[in-house]
Amino acid sequence: CELRLEKIRRVWSEIWGKNGKNWCGFTYIEVAHIIFLKYRVINCRYCQNSSLVGVGVALPEKHESVDEILAAQIRELEDDEPNFYTPFEQELSQAAKIHNHARYVVGGALEDARAGRQMSLATVGDVVDDIIASIRRNPDAILALSMLKRKDDYTFMHSVNVGVLLISFCCSMGMDEEDIFAIGIGGMLFDVGKMRIPNRILNKPGPLSDQEFSLARRHVEIGRRLLECTPGIHNLSLQVAALHHERMDGSGYPAGLKGEQITKIGQMAAIVDVYDAITSTSSYRKGREPNLVLKKMLSWRGSLFDGDLVQNFIQLVGVYPVGSLVRLDNGLIGVVVRPNPVNSLYPVVNVIINANKKKFIKPYEVDLAVYKDSKEGGYKIKSFEPTSEWKVEPGKFISLPEGFL
Repeated sequence: CELRLEKIRRVWSEIWGKNGKNWCGFTYIEVAHIIFLKYRVINCRYCQNSSLVGVGVALPEKHESVDEILAAQIRELEDDEPNFYTPFEQELSQAAKIHNHARYVVGGALEDARAGRQMSLATVGDVVDDIIASIRRNPDAILALSMLKRKDDYTFMHSVNVGVLLISFCCSMGMDEEDIFAIGIGGMLFDVGKMRIPNRILNKPGPLSDQEFSLARRHVEIGRRLLECTPGIHNLSLQVAALHHERMDGSGYPAGLKGEQITKIGQMAAIVDVYDAITSTSSYRKGREPNLVLKKMLSWRGSLFDGDLVQNFIQLVGVYPVGSLVRLDNGLIGVVVRPNPVNSLYPVVNVIINANKKKFIKPYEVDLAVYKDSKEGGYKIKSFEPTSEWKVEPGKFISLPEGFL
């Protein structure tokens, strides 16, 4: 049996069958713990009428040497593979470049739509590929950057953040990478319809009139039509744009769909959109604390959102999202600056306030996981703290890569 492995970036969701016979032209060998790192077996002659070569599938006994061949080639590919897991701090720098570039590319695509020009899916697709690659290396880095709220162009940044959050959400759910790619493009362009809504309505600081609100809601249908006219658009991308304002109880728009009438992708897009919108500051609303938003979203389970998907999303962003202000048992207050990939209850916190003395102190980082089983005690999160009470901007106490806009 002649086997050769080649590395592929995007893969199909299943092992293909042909004429009722198994064949391994698109069979994957997956390395444990490495997200989406998959290989394609080619030139495999023996298996046309036997078991497939793949994850969890045993090779026929007469081809025991195949295991050794594959293992050796995987090791060789691993040696040259730049996308293996990297530490949070190391990946953060690369993730910042990707995030900045995403804002530039998505902003350009939305401006093209505003001007009536054709959007380029190729450039947006490249950004989505880069985001998926960053998540492969470290799933927390680029997600953390999207959790940090900055005073910026809300429409553009909201699109980028929704794209990153939705891609991360899909990855955490173990979805097929081809689907994630299409959904990611939908996330980046889901609000494209707003480019045809007057800015005086989008950026109005006060409440909208009934007529203005009716016009603003049209952005969903406008966006769907714009994307439908975009060459190469995928149905999953359309679902994100068309369904992100639908709600499980039928109270959403534009179609007032209920329950299973809303696809899983539409439900996920709705959760991500609402979370980022409410935690972000715009011209008409001040962003709310992440923990308060997550608590509110829990109360909407079964009415506005699917309960299981809400739980999955909370697992993704963490019990204590990056940027949260928290109080420890010992009276110290700090900003969550880095998640704990093993136990979300014990993140890294940048301590900045001594609440017992009601004064700011020289910041220092504490890895709460180090004190998890310590008899010393005190270094355990007791509660969230409102940033408004302490007049704290969490982003100022997080070490961000140079050049992160």
